[in-house]
Amino acid sequence: MKIIDLLAPNCILPNLQATNKKAVLEELAESLTPESGGLSLQTVMEVLLDRERLAKISRMLMSQPFRDNLMQAKGAEEIYRLIAERDAEF
Repeated sequence: MKIIDLLAPNCILPNLQATNKKAVLEELAESLTPESGGLSLQTVMEVLLDRERLAKISRMLMSQPFRDNLMQAKGAEEIYRLIAERDAEF
């Protein structure tokens, strides 16, 4: 599902009240739910959180040195350590 499938001009919130990422996503989900074609608030929230996680992974993998390190890693523990280190940077 694409965000644009849920979005309508009346869902745009130029003056968000939230002060952290999760609260912003919740506020957006509340505005998107009526336009979602019957999806629940929880489902809309899950879609937004999934897209956020995918975006974070994509940003990590955009780094050629990071990708090279992953490819050269000697096992699962080293891959895990590399991901944890990179994740801490975001």
